[in-house]
Amino acid sequence: MKTLLNIKIEEETKREAQITAREFGISMSALVNALLLQVIREKRLELSTAPRMSKKLEKLLDTIEKDTKEEKNFSPTFSSGKEAVDYLRKVCK
Repeated sequence: MKTLLNIKIEEETKREAQITAREFGISMSALVNALLLQVIREKRLELSTAPRMSKKLEKLLDTIEKDTKEEKNFSPTFSSGKEAVDYLRKVCK
């Protein structure tokens, strides 16, 4: 048997949750149900204000880590600001 749940949330939170639900291809009701079922099943709720990295940022960091290990895509060391500017003018032509 289904029942109705009325809750008050911030407008922006609702808007973002609707967008997220749409991206998953589900309704807000299904999203809330899934979250509640997960909390019931796991008997825990993880809340965090720490931002998570996007997939795009993770991919970029993987590339940077690989380049670091291979010691490629690094600029040389400069002994002066003029030397750095000259280098940038040369490579940005």
